[in-house]
Amino acid sequence: MVKPKVANKRKRVVFIVSGPSGSGKTTLIKQLLKRNSFKKSVVKVTTFTTRAPRGKERDGRDYIFIKPAEFKKQIKRGEFLEWQKVLGQYYGTPKAAVAEYAASGKDVILCIDVKGAKSLKQNRSFCFSYIFILPSAGNWRVTLAKRLKMRSSETTAQVRARLELAEKEIMSSNDYEYIIINKNINQATEELGEIILSERKWRKKTSK
Repeated sequence: MVKPKVANKRKRVVFIVSGPSGSGKTTLIKQLLKRNSFKKSVVKVTTFTTRAPRGKERDGRDYIFIKPAEFKKQIKRGEFLEWQKVLGQYYGTPKAAVAEYAASGKDVILCIDVKGAKSLKQNRSFCFSYIFILPSAGNWRVTLAKRLKMRSSETTAQVRARLELAEKEIMSSNDYEYIIINKNINQATEELGEIILSERKWRKKTSK
């Protein structure tokens, strides 16, 4: 885990969690939100997407699934904090939901891709903390390929495209404040929790 160089001095923090498809970032966040010390104080904002649901994904829980035409209308209305087109599908973070949760004093988690995270670097509406999830310290391509194939929701060509995208995303991991290597899900969950607790301490300290 990489520690940040500068303490966070804003009271409201939005945690950006990024990582290549198959890195386990979604599972990691779910594990964290099941823990008693976080389930009431941390919330994950659900992303809008135009892609079809995979496996056991449910609308409104895992993603909010909408048609491309409606997504584009929301872009025009300025309803997204950030939005990107990734591998032919649109993904967007609802601005109103982030503002509502942050105003209520809860820590907010956004699970977004590298391009989306980069687009928020100049955004001053919230204080962001950037966390990148790596699949393993060894041969990440082998690890990711296994995880993507286990999902059984994509073709060989789609898996190949995601691996190519993953290589580009991993090259951007040094732009993040924290890096978690998700070799063991329980250990990785502990590290994510430690990051959130550390940021909370800084906020209390600097707000006095």
